[in-house]
Amino acid sequence: MSRITQVVVTGPATRVEVDGTPLQTIVDGGQQINLVNVGPPGPPGAAATVHLLGTLDDPSELPTPGSVGDGWLIDGDVWVWTAEGEWINAGRIQGPVGPQGPEGPKGDTGPPPKINDFTTRPGGPQPTDEIWLASAGAAADFKSTIAALKDAIFNPDAIQVGTFSPTLRGSAGDPTVVYQHQTGRYWKLGRLAFVEVRVDWATVTGGSGIVRVELPTALTCAYNSFSNVMPAQTLRVVYPSGVTSIVARPREGEQRVEFIGQGSNLPGASTIGLTHLNDAGRLSFAGVMITDN
Repeated sequence: MSRITQVVVTGPATRVEVDGTPLQTIVDGGQQINLVNVGPPGPPGAAATVHLLGTLDDPSELPTPGSVGDGWLIDGDVWVWTAEGEWINAGRIQGPVGPQGPEGPKGDTGPPPKINDFTTRPGGPQPTDEIWLASAGAAADFKSTIAALKDAIFNPDAIQVGTFSPTLRGSAGDPTVVYQHQTGRYWKLGRLAFVEVRVDWATVTGGSGIVRVELPTALTCAYNSFSNVMPAQTLRVVYPSGVTSIVARPREGEQRVEFIGQGSNLPGASTIGLTHLNDAGRLSFAGVMITDN
């Protein structure tokens, strides 16, 4: 052990230790003097210069003995042989960030987007439903329609396009009509159809009952519901009392459309009859309907 050659203490000391631990002397006034007992010289540290000899897969492959300063790279860490005759992990070697590499090749085109079926529930909308349709018959109708819409997006040939010549009929007897213009067109996706109709006439004679417009077989109505109504316009049609506007409503299971009057003071639904049509008149409508085929 090292020796302390001289200790000078001013004032009466309460404690002095020489062997074992660092000397401590407490003097009057509370001043503390710490005297460190110097120990023997320590062993030499690791080499200041490391010579990397190569790479290994595992520390168990390090050669023993080594030479001071020998280094091996294992999984990014440098293992160095020290003067104590052992291998130590000196830490990871990491250089500066390198330049960005070249752009990689373009990947393959992904699959087309998925269009989910609309979901309906008789008990009302559920948290997982995408849409709720109030009409009871809409559940099956819209599932097939959305499937057709999906086909139409990726296959335009799935859209059915048709033209026809609409005619005026009567619910209790057909009239004799001198037509001036007859235009009917439709675009159909599955059971969903957009319809556009215009009928102009010079004269309408005979017949009786409610006015109806004949449609083609492809436009057979799936169900009788006000969710199927389409806005309509008229020329020289005398509305029943209280009616301010009309809508076209397809009839369930038929290829016919009738016209329903609307008005704020109207007590109930009012239909347009053949007696309301004047000469040189017009009926036209356009909108979406659900078909049964």
